[in-house]
Amino acid sequence: MLKRRGGVRVTGLTSAANCGFVAGTGLYDHIVAYEDAQSLPRETSVFVDMAGNRKVLAALHHRLADDLKASIGVGITHWESRDGAPPDALPGPKPAMFFAPTQIVKRNQELGPVEYQRRIGEATAAFFSAVDHWVTIDERPLTQIDVLYQQVLRGLAPDRAAVVVADKSPA
Repeated sequence: MLKRRGGVRVTGLTSAANCGFVAGTGLYDHIVAYEDAQSLPRETSVFVDMAGNRKVLAALHHRLADDLKASIGVGITHWESRDGAPPDALPGPKPAMFFAPTQIVKRNQELGPVEYQRRIGEATAAFFSAVDHWVTIDERPLTQIDVLYQQVLRGLAPDRAAVVVADKSPA
């Protein structure tokens, strides 16, 4: 989404196994595997961290140091990799967690509810347009939730599908 705005270079940082998939989304200008983070150019940067892997966080902070202007955590998909240096002991800006409810209240107050909802609608439409070519919706019955959960835990979840689990029984 940021890439479409232009004016900035968007780099996707991911596992070596996911580089092809991430490149195929078309959302990034450049893809770098975690283990190659030291190859990132030293330039003004903002890090939006979806993984929450402290070793990757530390590598980026040490690589970019004062060139890193913000370090924003938005997820912890690598919940099993929370070991490593505490975030407050890193060079560059102190990592901060993005908390959507706080931002929703703030933007709603700044813009007013009508303008806020208009912008959310535009952003949602742009998001669905951007992912439409590489995400498929996979509907599954509620009876498969345990199997699907185990697949996710083992890293076997489909990378190009949003799996929707629904109870289709009559109400």
